[in-house]
Amino acid sequence: MSDSPKKSVVRLRVGSGEIDLHYRQLGQGPALLMLHPSPLSSAFMVPLMQRFANQVTAIAADTPGYGRSTAIAGEVTDLVPYVEAMRALCDALGLTRYALYGSATGAQIAIELAKADAKRVTGVILDNAADFTNTERERIMDGYFPDVTPREDGSHLARTWQVAHDSTLFFPWHLKKEGNRIASAPAPAEVMNMTALGYLQAGPGYEKAYRAAFRNERAERVAEIRVPVSLIRWKSSILKVYTDRFDDYAWHENLRMAHCGEGMEARLGCIEAEFPRVLGEPANPDLGTAYENSRTRYVATSFGQVRYRFAGDSAESILLHAPGASIDSLDAGYELGDHQVALDLPGHGASDCPHVEDSATYLRACAEAIDTVAEACAMDQITVTGEGGSARLANLLAAQLERHQAPAPRGENALHAPPDLTSAPAGEHLWRGWYWLRSQYLAPDRVMPNPARLTQRLLDLLGSQSAHRHLYRLLEDEG
Repeated sequence: MSDSPKKSVVRLRVGSGEIDLHYRQLGQGPALLMLHPSPLSSAFMVPLMQRFANQVTAIAADTPGYGRSTAIAGEVTDLVPYVEAMRALCDALGLTRYALYGSATGAQIAIELAKADAKRVTGVILDNAADFTNTERERIMDGYFPDVTPREDGSHLARTWQVAHDSTLFFPWHLKKEGNRIASAPAPAEVMNMTALGYLQAGPGYEKAYRAAFRNERAERVAEIRVPVSLIRWKSSILKVYTDRFDDYAWHENLRMAHCGEGMEARLGCIEAEFPRVLGEPANPDLGTAYENSRTRYVATSFGQVRYRFAGDSAESILLHAPGASIDSLDAGYELGDHQVALDLPGHGASDCPHVEDSATYLRACAEAIDTVAEACAMDQITVTGEGGSARLANLLAAQLERHQAPAPRGENALHAPPDLTSAPAGEHLWRGWYWLRSQYLAPDRVMPNPARLTQRLLDLLGSQSAHRHLYRLLEDEG
């Protein structure tokens, strides 16, 4: 069995609108729907999915508005639309019985989902749940949610990094006193970077589910669940003070407190020990992926999955994004046409990165990705066009693709070596990427994107470092 979860997208109706919901799936056995904390995504759950893969079919969804899932439109006052989205995903997957694991915001969604879908939910594991008094809740929420609206001067990057940094030292992060200290030193830069990127990916709308979850953090919401509940009380949790309070309640027989020691291994072992209580029988032995009804899809290659998107009912050409970008950050003038399909190049956007050590091997991976997407789109001939430096890549691929036709000419920008974007403790890698991008757009033939689009370009740049270097060297050598 592969240890990499399979990524998929399904289009779901939630309320009066539709969303694209991104999810990951790995393992075999009873279905376990896994719901992540805010402002993260299902990527946060991958280590847990890999740990549990021999015991469950783990399904981890990006909560709407986080990761790569579409946000819920309009105002959100409670968790109802997120519960509806998860029920719709389970319907699309054909789940007849499933268990729930949720952490922080994910725990609060799991609480409400367990009550709303009680006929199918076999049990619930709640991790990093809290019991706040009304006074505490108001005090914590006042100032807890920073404004991360993208700004032209990049100030949202500094604000985001401050939250990511300080939240590893205090809870709540903005009330810095010794009674709120949760660690004596900041977490590793990679951990802070994951949190910062979660905020930036979700954008200003990150508050919706986050606020609704805080309002739901109360013991009486848990007490209403009637299926088996295991409430994890982990000594290393940032919410331990508030989770300890659950010990003081007289619960129904269906709820059990699971006391865990310190450290990640203790936590994972504790979660696994609760599986016999909450998991159902393997009622979904042939569980596959949801039907493909989104215009964003994944296709399997020899090195992993490649994400692609199409706009119309037929595809006549393939559009390649610029080096270091993705289909989410195509520049103005390169938006997807009615008869075009665009893909994330290997190691860019949501496409997996091949394990390569030289640019020639990376070029072959690009050719395989394009050929596989073309086959999925039933294209008899492959016409490739490119944004920026990828116009040059399109020409290089002509010798690699048997069905290739000459690409249509597109504008081409000068190549510039990508900067070192290794996560740094003070967050300076964000600024390094931001100003590197700005300098490219300040060239005479470029148009500066708005701050939101430039932020998306920064996210893509940060996520494509290894592949971008291979692509840059490849194009530089051929230049």
